[in-house]
Amino acid sequence: MGMSWLVMTILVILLVVLPKPVPYRWSIKFVFLQGLTFTQWLQLLKERRFRIDPVYWHRALFITIMSCVQSWWSYQERKKYPDELIATLDISEQEPIFIVGHYRTGTTLMHELLGMDDQMRAPTTFHCFSPNSVLIKEDEINKKYAKLSIRRPMDRMRISLKSPNEDEFALTTLGRMSPYMLLIFPAQGNEFLKYLTMQKCTKDEIAKWKQIFIGFCKKVLWKAPTKRLLLKSPVHTARIKLLLEVFPKAKFIHLARNPYEVYSSTENLHQHLSTQWRLQRLGDEKWFKDKWIEHLQEMEGAYINDFKLIQPENVIEVKFEDFAASPADTIETIYKKLRLPGFDQLKPKLVEFEQEKHKNHKKNEFKPLSDIDRKIVNEHWKFYFERFGYQMDHH
Repeated sequence: MGMSWLVMTILVILLVVLPKPVPYRWSIKFVFLQGLTFTQWLQLLKERRFRIDPVYWHRALFITIMSCVQSWWSYQERKKYPDELIATLDISEQEPIFIVGHYRTGTTLMHELLGMDDQMRAPTTFHCFSPNSVLIKEDEINKKYAKLSIRRPMDRMRISLKSPNEDEFALTTLGRMSPYMLLIFPAQGNEFLKYLTMQKCTKDEIAKWKQIFIGFCKKVLWKAPTKRLLLKSPVHTARIKLLLEVFPKAKFIHLARNPYEVYSSTENLHQHLSTQWRLQRLGDEKWFKDKWIEHLQEMEGAYINDFKLIQPENVIEVKFEDFAASPADTIETIYKKLRLPGFDQLKPKLVEFEQEKHKNHKKNEFKPLSDIDRKIVNEHWKFYFERFGYQMDHH
């Protein structure tokens, strides 16, 4: 009997230690599934047929431990704020602002700066990483970890628990209907491709997604119901029609960037951030790269197709290069176009940001694209060059 346990222990150790090293293997701080309750985590494991790569078992253990904590917090929240109570908050007249555009086009910085406007209410990192306990634990956790901040690995931007963050993280945790699941379970990635545009989803799936989305928005607004909802998610770029069905008066800020820089920066993103979410090995790297290249085509293609559904006065398109050169002037233009009040109160904060932080921030520098990569960008993203006014390099 003792020998059997010894053999099993050795096998487990070999499974964990022997495989080829993977980047950021032991990192857990960016594992956003830590917001799952135990029931949600168990359901997800069943759906994924318990396929967790041994090199990531420690991440699964971390999620399991956190899910027990989240279950207790969620129980307390439901007791004090039952779903029936949350449902009474009417947000049908909201005119939220959606910041959209492909990854690495400046959407995070735009979210942060607009979030300085006291009239806005953006979901925070805590909201998005702990959506089951937003109301019961937000104040306590923010106070306890007020000085905590970490740098994003792909661009060194600092974020705290109070920083504006992507609602897609919360929606992934609450409903698991997100293309971000592909980044966590790449070996089963094809099952999540439909959740980008959601055009191939069933009526029941869309109804469930809307229910989860609206429920999360109500929690974000619960303590500030008169403020304007401010949401940012690159994935929402592909969901304009769906978002307008929920919020007909929504306003949109779309950011675009030189496609060659988007390509390099997105590749850097996947090398340094999404790899920290994984519970399965990547396997076929070419398949994965092909998918994120197609991702821009689908995302921006859906946006261009649905652009006509937005009232002209409710949308503005911004180039990253203009925004990075002068954030305050760009945001003033946005406020005028979208007819948003309060810019005079926001402007001093933007000017301070430009003087204190922005001038000292060093943008990532990438080596020039290879001829092969430049050809890939030119062939697959040609429409993006044309639509947003960028010059194609045929060198």
